Amino acid sequence: MNEPIIGDFRLEYNKEWGLGDIPYEVGDIVSRVGSDEQRITKIDYSGMSISVVCIKRPHDGFCEVGDEEDNVIRRYSFVRKGLP
Repeated sequence: MNEPIIGDFRLEYNKEWGLGDIPYEVGDIVSRVGSDEQRITKIDYSGMSISVVCIKRPHDGFCEVGDEEDNVIRRYSFVRKGLP
């Protein structure tokens, strides 16, 4: 499987992650496309997914500030540590 590329932003993830090896914590800020910021609100270690809330709208407008979603963790890249 190739790493997905959106514009010049490469979604980086470790293809060797196992269950429980998620490198993020609740409160961390991640991005899906590079121009957005999402705060992690929940981590499902058994399913390798996270719940996030949008805190910075992306350029392409796929979400608005305050929108929440659940998605697979490999779609996100780390931006910075946040508050829990």
